[in-house]
Amino acid sequence: MAWNSPVEALPGGVISADFWNQQIRDNLVYLKSGNMTMIQGKTGAAVTFTSVSFAAIDDDIFSLGIELDEPSAVQFMATLPVQVSTANNFAYFDVLVDGATYLSSGTSTPEVGGISYNRIATITSVLINWVSNILPAGVHTFALRGKFSGTGNFSLATDVAPFQMRLKDVGQVLT
Repeated sequence: MAWNSPVEALPGGVISADFWNQQIRDNLVYLKSGNMTMIQGKTGAAVTFTSVSFAAIDDDIFSLGIELDEPSAVQFMATLPVQVSTANNFAYFDVLVDGATYLSSGTSTPEVGGISYNRIATITSVLINWVSNILPAGVHTFALRGKFSGTGNFSLATDVAPFQMRLKDVGQVLT
């Protein structure tokens, strides 16, 4: 839901239900939501991944955009249904912002591990929760990246549980 610019009420004017709902209800819901811009849940065939360096997994499914009206930090949250195929191997995840900067490091190179996961057979939800550096006003894209260490692969079981991702404008962050 988007913010509706307030309209000035005139003396003697009639306040309709539509006017009330847009100006009061919708704007209060927007403020209470913390300016969350999008929630996405996708299901489909499981996505299997074997890359040993950070790479795109499937940007059609695992990317999300946000438009900022002013410079702000953005909180990125995701739930991934992950399954690793063999023991003692790791799936690593990170998020690339605007094709240039990783959330884990704030640079063009991800942290060594990003977020790692190691559990075979069972599909388990892996949670990602990062806050970006201050981003300029405009449109920004957040895309999941992954890598696998060892032999075998990892699967994102979107055929079993939806992948969910959320971006929230958290405003200026004090350092």
